Amino acid sequence: MRKRIISAFLMVVLVLTVSANEAFSVKSTMSALSLDISGSTAQCSVLARDNGKKISVTMELWNGSTLLATWTGSGTNYATASGSYSNVQRGKTYTLKAYGTANGRAFTVPPISKKG
Repeated sequence: MRKRIISAFLMVVLVLTVSANEAFSVKSTMSALSLDISGSTAQCSVLARDNGKKISVTMELWNGSTLLATWTGSGTNYATASGSYSNVQRGKTYTLKAYGTANGRAFTVPPISKKG
């Protein structure tokens, strides 16, 4: 009887350990977003990386609530998107946003803003 109790206890500990390891081994998608404004042109780029996963990424350039341009990219292990927008106006604030999926799991990239 004692062996059964010990075996059951060890089984519970093993299951909890495996579950905890799986929960803590989830890694987030690493990403970098870049917005450079020079004169009337905004250069935009995003890199999303997550080893061993199929990644798709969408990047959007906004002026307030107006969507100005969209770029997309996809790949395995990493995805990039880049482009330029050539109608930047001095004094206005432009925001670059990006989001995507890694093996079907959604992620977002913290947006960045700059003035023209």
